[in-house]
Amino acid sequence: MLVNKEFVFLYKPNIYTIVIYTETEEISILFVDDVKAPELKRSYYLSDEIVDKFQPNLVGKSKSGKYIVMNVVEKGGKNRLELYEILELTETTLKTNHLRSGTILEYKVE
Repeated sequence: MLVNKEFVFLYKPNIYTIVIYTETEEISILFVDDVKAPELKRSYYLSDEIVDKFQPNLVGKSKSGKYIVMNVVEKGGKNRLELYEILELTETTLKTNHLRSGTILEYKVE
């Protein structure tokens, strides 16, 4: 249910993010006043366990799991692990908890 849907998170009426999951990447696009920022693409996989290291060999292989495990490449090329707990996933909603910050985000399919 995660793949190939456009999930929208509304920050403010004029600021929103569209997130699309392919089999191997999360594509995130920020819009401010309907102006599109450059796309951010990050490799991910799903896991039933909290992990402490990104395992690139699992990208595109896991079709289910409670956690989204993501590799974020920072400026300078350094890799950072990001973990999101899937709190709710339906045909119309994705609700996640960013485990490092505790931020809960709720996306709607548009």
